[in-house]
Amino acid sequence: MLFVPFTGCLERSSTEGFDDGLVFVEGGTFEMGNVKKTGNYAYEHLVHNATVSDFYISPTDVTQKEFTDVMGYNPSFYFGKDSIKAPAEGEKQDERPVEHITWYEAIIYCNKLSKLNHLKPAYSMLIKGKDVTNTEKWGEIPEKGSEAWNSIKWDKKANGYRLPTEAEWEYAARGGKNALGYSSAGVSSESPDLEKYSWFDRNSKGKTHQVKMLEPNELGLYDMCGNVYNWCWDWFSKNFYIKDAATAPNPTGAESGEYRVVRGAEFSSDRAFTSVYIRGSASPHIPSRRQGFRVVRSDFSKSEEK
Repeated sequence: MLFVPFTGCLERSSTEGFDDGLVFVEGGTFEMGNVKKTGNYAYEHLVHNATVSDFYISPTDVTQKEFTDVMGYNPSFYFGKDSIKAPAEGEKQDERPVEHITWYEAIIYCNKLSKLNHLKPAYSMLIKGKDVTNTEKWGEIPEKGSEAWNSIKWDKKANGYRLPTEAEWEYAARGGKNALGYSSAGVSSESPDLEKYSWFDRNSKGKTHQVKMLEPNELGLYDMCGNVYNWCWDWFSKNFYIKDAATAPNPTGAESGEYRVVRGAEFSSDRAFTSVYIRGSASPHIPSRRQGFRVVRSDFSKSEEK
């Protein structure tokens, strides 16, 4: 879906459009957080207006095939022939979401995919005083927290692939400007129709499923609140929503932390956890069979200064 063969100049301009299958999301302002203020997570009750600019987002989680094509390996736990790991009857293994990946691996994938599609990589690591985007020079992926890897920079003027911010993810999950006010992605989390939109504990049978098997939300995005969690760019902070930075245009989360944000529900989640405002966190160096990701790109078609 995402790799687009290209011949011509070595790098696309930031305003050059091409079809990589991503969905355009018109930016806007929305109420972020748990408006109903239900549940035990007070940091989700800090409802505030968040504003995001136009961007593009992949309609599905990155699949095992897409990840393998770019990275050369498949780390997924749900891969195999035994009853627990095998795909459900009639589903394709390659089209299940990749999972059991770290935040670090997701960042590498984004840069490598950018290079394949002749886009400017979004991420860099500081090495000997220089910002290096070539992931081959970053060294081995650490199995514990790393100061260098945790200090990876995001070039906001780059047109390459990246992880969504927490605000972008929630805005897209809610349906963007097409939002109909559902509490989950495409339907209310209390609705009996939730099983038509989300893979969770009631219908997943304890495993991941092929993408695009269920109904999409208002933007045409699949599995936003089910199947696997999505890694986001932001450092997780319980108190971020009360800071001025949360209401500034295009918020990017706390400046530092111990955990990165994960969003969306996964296949073993209770229906209450399919709500679009649920916030999760995970150590960036620890993989989980419940965590995958999807990619976004910034939209520079209107202005080079975005």
